[in-house]
Amino acid sequence: MDEGRNNMHQQQFKLPKRNTQSPPTSPAYVGEYCSTGPKLEDLYNELDQLELDPPTGASDEIPAALREEDAAHIFENYSFDHTYSPDLPITRYRQQIVDTIESNSVTIVQGATGCGKTTQVPQYILDEYAKDQRYCNIIVTQPRRIAAISIAKRVCQERGWTLGSLADSSQEHESIHACFLDEVHERDQNSDFCLLVVKKLLRTNSRHVKVVLMSATIESDLFSMYFAVPVRGRVEGAPVVTVEGKSFPVVESYLDELRDVGMIPDNTLEEPGIDKVGYQLAARLIRHLDELENLSSLRPEEQGYRGTVLMFFPGIFEIRQMDQVLDDMCEDCRLLILPLHSQITTQEQADVFQKPRDNYRKVILSTNIAESSITVPDIKYVIDFCLEKCLICDPETNFQSLRLQWLSKANATQRKGRAGRVSSGTCFRMVTKEFYESCLPGFGIPEMQRSPLEQLVLQVKLLDIGPPKAVLRLALQPPDSDDIERTVLLLKQVGALTIVMKNGTINPCDGELTFIGKVLGNLPIDVHLGKLLVLAYVFGCLEECLVISAALSLQSFFANPFRREFDAYSKRMAWSDYSHSDCIAALNAFKEWSMMKRRKGFPRGEINWCKDNMIQPGRIREVEELVNELTDRLKQLNLRTIRPLHQKASNSQESLLILKLVICGAFYPNFFASSDIDEAEAMKVMSGHDPFSTVMVRNMPHHGALYRSQIARMFRQCGKGKALFFEESRAYIEFERPRDFDRGSQSTSVVPAVYKAIKMRHLRLPSICSFLKLEMLKWTEGWRRGIRNILIKAENLPEPDSGRAGWLQICHQEGRVEWSLWRNHSRLTFLRPAT
Repeated sequence: MDEGRNNMHQQQFKLPKRNTQSPPTSPAYVGEYCSTGPKLEDLYNELDQLELDPPTGASDEIPAALREEDAAHIFENYSFDHTYSPDLPITRYRQQIVDTIESNSVTIVQGATGCGKTTQVPQYILDEYAKDQRYCNIIVTQPRRIAAISIAKRVCQERGWTLGSLADSSQEHESIHACFLDEVHERDQNSDFCLLVVKKLLRTNSRHVKVVLMSATIESDLFSMYFAVPVRGRVEGAPVVTVEGKSFPVVESYLDELRDVGMIPDNTLEEPGIDKVGYQLAARLIRHLDELENLSSLRPEEQGYRGTVLMFFPGIFEIRQMDQVLDDMCEDCRLLILPLHSQITTQEQADVFQKPRDNYRKVILSTNIAESSITVPDIKYVIDFCLEKCLICDPETNFQSLRLQWLSKANATQRKGRAGRVSSGTCFRMVTKEFYESCLPGFGIPEMQRSPLEQLVLQVKLLDIGPPKAVLRLALQPPDSDDIERTVLLLKQVGALTIVMKNGTINPCDGELTFIGKVLGNLPIDVHLGKLLVLAYVFGCLEECLVISAALSLQSFFANPFRREFDAYSKRMAWSDYSHSDCIAALNAFKEWSMMKRRKGFPRGEINWCKDNMIQPGRIREVEELVNELTDRLKQLNLRTIRPLHQKASNSQESLLILKLVICGAFYPNFFASSDIDEAEAMKVMSGHDPFSTVMVRNMPHHGALYRSQIARMFRQCGKGKALFFEESRAYIEFERPRDFDRGSQSTSVVPAVYKAIKMRHLRLPSICSFLKLEMLKWTEGWRRGIRNILIKAENLPEPDSGRAGWLQICHQEGRVEWSLWRNHSRLTFLRPAT
């Protein structure tokens, strides 16, 4: 799902009304009894709570648009003859699934990835209704919008229908007969809240609706007992149908079995992470795979095949570290190393599907994006460090941050399954077996218990189904009550809820919905971004803030190619007009892209333009779609834009100031305040050089002046140099200040080249390319002191590296002109300026 969306995307299957006979309302339990779950008395109390504050309206009524006379026309014009593929594992379970759904209000289908449950199970129910020409309206929810669209297309392709006729990816809310909730194991806020609403509707005005939960890795007992019902004096959970997938065996291996490969790292529960020993062990393990493959019995067609390795890391930093270790330790292993991360370009992501050259092994360094979102079919080995980065909300500041933590066993099982797609495989877990079994949690913490709750509380108020605290207490794994109370107070601070209730009382856990709250609740974005749009409408910059809100709600459309991070950073700085603002950068880039898009011939040149400007075309189009969606939703609330963005005049200083004030007002109190700089101390550290335009390089080798050329080349990509100073083991590089650079405020007083130089340091880009040998230093020092017009025989000098022409560079101190010493047959006789 597009990040921050507050609605579940739906795929609908519609059939005309023919027979309005309702299924029985009393569910008959099918399946094995689950002993765990709520007590009978507690269950009755919970069901009573669900029946309080029912949603307005009823869903039993058939839409008037679907008239009886339309039924015959649809059945005559659309074919419902369909043959299911015998290759899909789920086909064997068709009748069992249909019978279970018909006999129960809620059914859980647990099937391995690729078994066909998402596209096939809804069609089973569709055909059951079509067989008797009964009216049917089926909804399939997906946590991601693109998944809802692709599934609707797939069903239409299988059936030979036109997309939008009997199957589409719509968000209309008509009377429904079956609701399929797919990928419920992801446990994001919207999925869990959707489960809560569905459970409440089943007890109020939608008792006839069939609900089906589907997932590959699911806590079946937990979900089963969440939809438990009292039957004849006992608690019975929803039935679970388990579908076996089509996969090959995968062997699990732990650190205990890798002691012969190399030194074993120490793992502690309190300090998750990868140390140097861990990286080196992984590199040695990859070298060791050749021995394993030679010892194993391969089929004749696999002779010479080197299986693909998929390595899981928590983030891009660890991927870079592993890439460096592999370069150092496996240079002779003929490896094709490919990164896989959400920040890299689409082309780089596509490269992981390419077949490597003969006798090369493909090694994919990935985050959890390869866990479920992207499936690489030819994986034979998985190396899993059992780590992930997760968004955690600080209860004191309500601020989200990525934290490194140990993986859950459920996710580890999902990663292991990547190796058994096309052949048998091996999963190497870089933890001991004891640590894995005793320290790793069974399942991850649901998002509802670790993320801000503003949108959930607003949805509860919009649906008018009761006080937020009482409603969210009925969730599958409810959030902490203190977090709900803090969220209500935050919404009151934002202006989304009133402080005083209608009866004149002050309730710290509830409030009346204001107009601002109604706006924020109807927008599929974070509440601060929604407030940004409200303030932007008031101050006349709504068009600009629509782009900013959409860009910040989705993944960044700025490309960050692997090993070209510095270029990407420089380009983003340029897009921001050196304001260091992500908001300004996204706005400027989107405006330029929109302007180019209206030009003739741009569709053909868009790829090249995006490549040159470090922009991902697919993601910037997603931003455009969200901008259009936000615009339409605001129109429904009578908040309209004045003119299109491309018709507005370019940013003046006044309009830019207003935009910055609106951004400040929207994100209050989340401000970053920089501390005052002790200028005296800064000047002391920088030896009197201007700290706003100068950077210092420490630990320079002796005779630092001889490296003037290399230092100049190294920092040339940062900006135009002004002066270069040497002091013992330190070098000071001073950059020219651009003419149009404003030093009016402290936040913009640092020269952009300084930031770029610091970024080079953070990226650990190479500094001094090559160090001069001792003999070279002596001869060069002699020349620097005034020795000229000399003839030096080649035998008196060490051989130049790799036969390079200008292999020795010396500095002429008087005019600060750099010279090179060139080799000419048997002696070095000619000096000329270096190029």
